[in-house]
Amino acid sequence: EPEVKCYESAIWNSDTCMWDIVEDGDPSCDDEDECETAYARYADNHTCFIDDGFGNWGWTNFFPTTNGSYTMDFYAGAGQCVITPDRKWGEVDVAFENGMVTVTVNMSPGFVLNKTDLYIGEEKYPRMRNGSQTVAPGQYPYSSGALNEVTTYQFAAVDVSGSTNVYIIVHGDVCRKENAPPPVSRLGGSITAKTFQVPFSNTISMEVDMPYDSNMTVELIDLSGRTVSKSNTGNLKSGKHMMHYSTHGLSAEVHILQIRTQREVMVKKVIIIK
Repeated sequence: EPEVKCYESAIWNSDTCMWDIVEDGDPSCDDEDECETAYARYADNHTCFIDDGFGNWGWTNFFPTTNGSYTMDFYAGAGQCVITPDRKWGEVDVAFENGMVTVTVNMSPGFVLNKTDLYIGEEKYPRMRNGSQTVAPGQYPYSSGALNEVTTYQFAAVDVSGSTNVYIIVHGDVCRKENAPPPVSRLGGSITAKTFQVPFSNTISMEVDMPYDSNMTVELIDLSGRTVSKSNTGNLKSGKHMMHYSTHGLSAEVHILQIRTQREVMVKKVIIIK
């Protein structure tokens, strides 16, 4: 049975042979401070730690050192590198200027930062004294030390003038406060979607009910956070639409189906059956 929040339930759908995640409780059950580990993820060029053989989740991110500014999403509690909208608790700004790089962590409203650690280097990961690579934040060369629930923190500028490209890892100890906005619904938004899969087939079918005209992008994401399938439907008119996606070559496990329109993002968990 898939993991759910205190206000969610997982219900087995015998028609689709999949779990439906429904919100049937009071979201206030999750109102106490929730504290998590967070890592920054640069959408255009990142590698999950797990993909490189480490046991922990998180990302190392690749950047050119030429002058420019970038923004990374700051995800909390995104185990196995699986990202969902409710796990984005802030953003990290990266600015390269004249051989120096400045990194700033900005928490979203209702979320706070208690500590943050930074690695910047030409290698993907820092190394321990014995020479082996590590992802342990305690081995990162730059750290804020203990912070008292701040909403922004800027590291001192780091000299990268001798490097053409660098990897950046940003770790944080973060909390969601009681007055934080409610988490984004994993099934929320005004569009609705039903998924179907015939056991032992290599196809997932999805019926989407659109209350408005919009372009739509559909991504299937595996447990490591990798996008294994992506399609753009072009402009869809309001109404019901049936779509089909191949699961050939994918493992029989939970995947994340992310549906993005011009107005909203909806996320569903699906179990691929082989």
